[in-house]
Amino acid sequence: MDNQKDGRIERLRSSVAHLLRDADPATGSQLLALEAARFGYPDLAAELDEVASTGQPGGSWTVDWATGRQADQRLIQVLRAGGLQPALTELDGRPVVVGDEWPDQVRVWDALTAETVNAFEVERDARVVAALTIGGRPLVLTGHEQHDPEYRFDPARSGDRLRAWCLRTGEPVGEPLTVAKGRMITAASVTLDGRELLVTGGWDGLTRLWDLATGEQVAELVGGHHGWVVAVVTVMLNGRPVAITAGERDCEVLVRDLTNGQTEPLVGHRARVAAVATAESAGRTVAVTAGDDGAVQVWDLTESHLIHSLLTSRGDRVGAVAAATVDGRTLVVTGGWDGGVRVWDLATGRPIAEPFTGHEQPIDRVALTMIDGRPAVVATATDGLVRVWWLTGIRLDSAPPTIAQAAPAWLGSSVLDERRVAVSCGHDGAIGLWGVAEGPREVAALPGHGAGVAAATTVESDGRRLLITAGRDATVRVTDLTTRRSAARPLTDFPAEVNSLATAVLDGVPVLLAGCDDGTVHVRDLASGIPVLPPLKTGDSPVHAVATAVADGRTVVLTGHSHHRVQRWDLAERRQLGIPLTGHRRAVSRIVTTVLNGRTVAVTGAGYDNWMRIWDVATGLETGMGLRGHGRGRLTAIETIEWEDRVYVVSGGDDGTVRLWDPVAHTPVGSPLRFPYRVGMLAVTGPGELLVSFGDELALLSLRPHPRHGSS
Repeated sequence: MDNQKDGRIERLRSSVAHLLRDADPATGSQLLALEAARFGYPDLAAELDEVASTGQPGGSWTVDWATGRQADQRLIQVLRAGGLQPALTELDGRPVVVGDEWPDQVRVWDALTAETVNAFEVERDARVVAALTIGGRPLVLTGHEQHDPEYRFDPARSGDRLRAWCLRTGEPVGEPLTVAKGRMITAASVTLDGRELLVTGGWDGLTRLWDLATGEQVAELVGGHHGWVVAVVTVMLNGRPVAITAGERDCEVLVRDLTNGQTEPLVGHRARVAAVATAESAGRTVAVTAGDDGAVQVWDLTESHLIHSLLTSRGDRVGAVAAATVDGRTLVVTGGWDGGVRVWDLATGRPIAEPFTGHEQPIDRVALTMIDGRPAVVATATDGLVRVWWLTGIRLDSAPPTIAQAAPAWLGSSVLDERRVAVSCGHDGAIGLWGVAEGPREVAALPGHGAGVAAATTVESDGRRLLITAGRDATVRVTDLTTRRSAARPLTDFPAEVNSLATAVLDGVPVLLAGCDDGTVHVRDLASGIPVLPPLKTGDSPVHAVATAVADGRTVVLTGHSHHRVQRWDLAERRQLGIPLTGHRRAVSRIVTTVLNGRTVAVTGAGYDNWMRIWDVATGLETGMGLRGHGRGRLTAIETIEWEDRVYVVSGGDDGTVRLWDPVAHTPVGSPLRFPYRVGMLAVTGPGELLVSFGDELALLSLRPHPRHGSS
C-alpha cells in the first residue's frame, strides 16, 4: 500500500513540478491535495489537506472534489522554458528543450529531468528560430532583428539576421545569414550537391536557400506564399531534395524541387495550413499537413495526391505536427488549439491512444522521442510550458466527476428543494444545472443560446429561483431553475449587445437591469420584460459591469465602464449620484456589493489593473487602500463570502491563485490558494464554500475554522 501511495504522490508531483519548485511546504501540500482530487484519490487529498493546514496563520481550505478533465497519469514532466517558442530537439540521445532568456542567453533543458544541460551567451535580443542537426552537429538558430532608429520592428524598414550556435559548446557556427527587410521565422536543413544548406522562410512569403559556412544565398529567391512562411520541412524525394512550405494566408502547401525550382501545390485544406511534417510509410514518402480547419491530411509526395485525412474529435485548429517511426509503425503526433495532443497510426489513420491532456494554451511544437528505450510524447504550448508523457498507458485509473462544459463563461449557484445546485454557462451558449455536494455528475440542460453567454445572474422572485442569461446571439433569457423551462419570453429588442446583468426591486416590482455596449442600462419588468423606466444613459462607454444595492434607503445602481470609471445612479430618480469613482487603470469589469459594519460597500475590479477598490456606496468615497496581491494577467473574478458570521472578499486571477481578503482591515487572510491553471470563474455555493473554475477544471473548496482578524 505504501508503494502505491508513493507512486501516486510521485505522479501528482510530476503534474505540478513547475509550480512546486518555487512553492513553500504548505503551498506545495495544498497543490498536491488539489491534484489528488483531480486524479481521483480523495483519501490522499484529505491527508494532504491536513498537512497544508498545519501552521497556517489564517484560514485554510479543504478540497471537497475536483474534476479531472486535464489530469493525465502518463505525464512524466512539466517544465517552463524561456522564450516565446522554445524548440524541441535531441542532444546525445536525450530529448531537450531550447529556449531564449532575455536579453542575451540561450538555455538547454533536459525534457525528462527539467535540469539545465547547457546555457550560453549569444547576441543581444535573440529569439530561438529552430533547433536542428547539420553535419552531425546539434545547432540552434537564433534571430536578431535589426530595428529601425526608433527601435520598432517594421518589416518594411527593418532587417533580420540568423546565427547558428553549437548546442554542446555554445560556440557560433558558420557566418550570419542576413536579410535587409523582414524577419525569418522558420528553418530546416538540407543536403544539396554534397553541401549542408539551410532553407528559411519569413515575412515576405519567400523561401531562401543558404550556405551556412559562408552566410551567402546559393539560389534565387523563390516566392509563392501569401503572408509569412509559417512552416518549412525538407526531404529527399526520388533522390532529389525538396522543400515543403506553408503560408500564413494559404490553404495550399507548396512542394518545391530545390534542384530545378519546379513547384507542385497540394490542395485540400479549407483554411490556412499551420504545420507540416514528412515521413516514410509503406515504402513511400508522405507529407502530413495540419491547419485551422482541424484536419490533418496525409499526402503521397510522389503522386501529389491525398491519401487520407485524420479529423480531430472537436474540429479545433491544429497548430503542430510531427512524425516518427516506433516499433516499425509510422506515427503522427498533432497538437491543437484546445491544448490536446493526439497520436495516430499513419497507415490506418486511427488514433492509438487517448488524447494527452494537461496543456491550457494552444500547442505550438510536438515531438515523438525515445526515453530509455520507451516512446514518449513531448509538446510545448504558447505559454512556454513543456509537457512530456509516456506514449503507452491509460490516461486515468480513476474517474473524477466531470461535466459536459469546459472553461465556463459564467458560474452561479442556487438552492432547489434544500439542495445546493450550480449553473454553468458555456462559451458555446450551452447551460447546465447540476448538484454541488456530489460533484458535477448530473447535468440537466437548460434553454441555452445560439452563441456564447456574455453575462448571467440568479435571483429569487415570487417564490421562484430564476436564471437570467445574456447571450452573444442578442438574446436575454429568463429560466425557471425548478421547471428547467423558460419563465418569460426571450428578450431580443435591446439596441446593443448586453454585457452585464443585475436585478433590483423598484416600487415593489422585481426589475432586470441590462448594461449594454452603447452605454445604456435598460430597466425591465422581470416577469414581462416590458420597460418600466427609460434607459439610464451613462455615456458613450460600454457598460461592462452593473450591480445594485440599497444605501440610505434608496436603490443605487453601480456601473463599470471602459473609461476606467465607476458611476452611481439613483434608480428611482434616474439621476447620477456625485462624480464618477476613479482610480482604476483599465476597464471596470467586476462589481460586487455587501454590507460591512452597517454600511453598504462595493468592491470593484478592472481586469489587468489587478487592484480591487472598496467604495462606500452612499457617499462614493473609497475606504482604505484597496486590495492588491494578484500577479501577472487579469483579475478574473470577485465574490463576497460569509464564514463564521463575517464577510470576506474572495478573488481569482490569471496568476493561478484564489485569494481571501479581510475587507475591513484591507489585508489578505491566510496564504493564496495555488492552482495549476488560470483561475476563471468563482461561485459561492454556501457559507465558507466556493466553486472555482481553473483551466477546463472545476473544484469545490470549503473553509476551515481560523482565528479572527479584525472585525466586520
